[in-house]
Amino acid sequence: TFIPPLRFAVVEPHLYRGSYPRPLNLGFLESLKLKTIISLTPEPLSQDIQRWAHSHDISLVHFAPVKGSKKEAPLDNSEATKVVELALNPENAPMYIHCLNGSEVTSIAICALRKLQFWSHPVIFSEMIRFSDIHSYSERFLENFGGVDTGVDIVIPKRRVAWL
Repeated sequence: TFIPPLRFAVVEPHLYRGSYPRPLNLGFLESLKLKTIISLTPEPLSQDIQRWAHSHDISLVHFAPVKGSKKEAPLDNSEATKVVELALNPENAPMYIHCLNGSEVTSIAICALRKLQFWSHPVIFSEMIRFSDIHSYSERFLENFGGVDTGVDIVIPKRRVAWL
């Protein structure tokens, strides 16, 4: 069966987003010929999904979001930078980025990518509201990500994805 995960979407060619993959989504994800899955979840993927990924030579990367604060973005600048750097490396594509429900945490990661692509803030927010509510921390994250005082620089590889 080819059932995409909840809130599945194409971000860029060979870069996808959505919710935590369930067993019924594996046929669909297999059709994408993924090389990398980035999990932005409190815990790594379940053992069954990990076994499936390893049997398909899919690399798994896990980042645990910040817990419990409604004032802070669930990803900090450093983690968002790491996600973006992984997405820019063509050796990791095709790639699927997900959080538990495919909305807030994944949206912050994609927000960081869009800022690197020089999308305007209104257009980034327009994309975000397709998947998530806009929180005050979303606005602060967008304003501050990649700023001079963050101490975080994105390293753009010489060999990078074609869409950048």
